Amino acid sequence: MVKNIQYLSQKYGGISRFYILSQRYFLISDVKFIEAIMSSTEFLSKGKSYDFLHPWLGQGLLTSTGRRWKNHRKFLTPAFHFNILQNFLPVFVKSGKILTEKLRSYAAQGEPVDLFPIIALTALDNVTESIMGVSVGAQNDSESQYVKAIKDLTNVLAYRMRNAFASSDPIFNLMSMKRVQDRALKVLHDQSIKVIEARRRQLDNMENSSPISEYGIKNKHAFLDLLLLAEIDGEKIDNVSVREEVDTFMFEGHDTTTSGIVFSLFCIANNKEVQEKILQEQISVLGNDMSNDPTYSDIQQMKYLECVIKESLRLYPSVPFIERQISQDTGNTSSF
Repeated sequence: MVKNIQYLSQKYGGISRFYILSQRYFLISDVKFIEAIMSSTEFLSKGKSYDFLHPWLGQGLLTSTGRRWKNHRKFLTPAFHFNILQNFLPVFVKSGKILTEKLRSYAAQGEPVDLFPIIALTALDNVTESIMGVSVGAQNDSESQYVKAIKDLTNVLAYRMRNAFASSDPIFNLMSMKRVQDRALKVLHDQSIKVIEARRRQLDNMENSSPISEYGIKNKHAFLDLLLLAEIDGEKIDNVSVREEVDTFMFEGHDTTTSGIVFSLFCIANNKEVQEKILQEQISVLGNDMSNDPTYSDIQQMKYLECVIKESLRLYPSVPFIERQISQDTGNTSSF
């Protein structure tokens, strides 16, 4: 599917039209055409592909639109301030050490290996602990119910997005994949609700012992706590809405990170000069003993590595395309 989209973009330029069954699509890759849509605060309705995510993510930030999207986007922003994110560095370091040992064992075998599922487990460990404050130990227990449910559900979603017939709900509901999806959803939703209810009880008991700073909550559960303490129109957010946002960032956080890391490693592996420059920068920052845990300050000094990662993301974006449903004229036809 991605290759076909790339082909259409290259053959017909910045904009082309095609049909999938009765659905009409416009493929836009020229920035002057995209600007009228992406710079607007009105065209927020997501495309049909996002509908497949609703059973899992409900009306989370990725799938919602309109006033709900704006409200949730506003109160979620503080959770991603760097002052909070740097507190999760020990989580990332811990997961990184497990990954390093796994990669050493694969390297010792001298055989080709698919990095995507390996990195995906690492990203899953990072995102579950940093968002929910719970360690699922995905790297050491890849057959756990939770890990398997994530894998099964993402496979179903990917298939439905690629297959025009499976995208139809009446047809999909008759397929065995529907039962796979239902089982996976129960595991994931039950786990999220369990964590949310436990944390809400803790916050109720703590009362004012965990103060809010200008950047969010002063503890390792910043994201979840922000959701549990947030209010819209004077009312706290219910558990289902909290679960939808938690599940959304669980999905977005581990899948996109995995893609970005794997393609960065692919680019680095194909360029020995870049490998050497990265190594020398690591030595200059961490010293000859690179088994030492990096500090947040150390990471800020890795400017060349940052450039490499950004260039890799430019070449291989984690999300290669997005979809919007346009129900009215943009009112800006000058660029067309």
